[in-house]
Amino acid sequence: MAGFFKKALICLVGLCAALSLSADQENRSGATTQDKQVEGNGGEVQSSSSSAQGVGNKEEGRNTYSVGVISEGLGHIVYGNLSRFSLDLDYQRLAKGVVEASEGKPAPISSAQCLESFAFMQKAQAEKVAKENLAKANSYMAVLEEKAKPFQEAKANDWIRVEPNKLYCQVQAFGDGPEVKEGDSPLLRYQGRTLGGQELHQGMQEHVIPLEEMPPGLKRGLLGLKEGTKCALSMHPELVGYGLSVDFPPNSAMIFEVEILKANDVDQSDGQGDSAEVSSSK
Repeated sequence: MAGFFKKALICLVGLCAALSLSADQENRSGATTQDKQVEGNGGEVQSSSSSAQGVGNKEEGRNTYSVGVISEGLGHIVYGNLSRFSLDLDYQRLAKGVVEASEGKPAPISSAQCLESFAFMQKAQAEKVAKENLAKANSYMAVLEEKAKPFQEAKANDWIRVEPNKLYCQVQAFGDGPEVKEGDSPLLRYQGRTLGGQELHQGMQEHVIPLEEMPPGLKRGLLGLKEGTKCALSMHPELVGYGLSVDFPPNSAMIFEVEILKANDVDQSDGQGDSAEVSSSK
């Protein structure tokens, strides 16, 4: 249960981190929050009231805004962090809680009760999404099974059956270099995404990744392919290995777009490759 409590606090950590960064920058610059006074055309001293209206005002190279605008912006940050949990929360009641807390009124439940209930909501939602994603993955695998051909019969862009109902490979270009074999650390250009379209990272990445550190489906799909091959590997969630994660949809089928730049990059296989984004959770 401690793990769920930790995840439940992510939304607050994000806000606190933003506030900490802001405070740190403020301290380093030595800037103050007082309104600057500017002299008008008639010689009168005027307050820079554009900030009070919520309009950005250039002050020492920065944009300053009213307390109201900043407060509203913080609300968007809180929502952005909470929305990651995909929970059906009552945001009007959430706002009411903030207002009542600022007025010194007691909370309807204790902090411990709130966090424990939030953790149970998150767990229930994750299990629901996992069940839905597994059904979608099974349907997707069934479609690929109907299209798939044995490797010996496949041509470019055909789906190849690596493991029935679990793993399929679509080769866009066949390489003619050395084969990827057990114990190798291939240099890959790759991108991974879920069946729903969520990407692991922005754009294609190039890394040396030891086969033993890859998700099972990626390792099995690459074994036997030759250097220079470009392919897509579609794998069942059983072969993905990410498990339940607040950052990754549970039980999602994965599609990896991969180009094998080197079958075994021995010069870079000493741990310098960054494989964190594709490592499976054991």
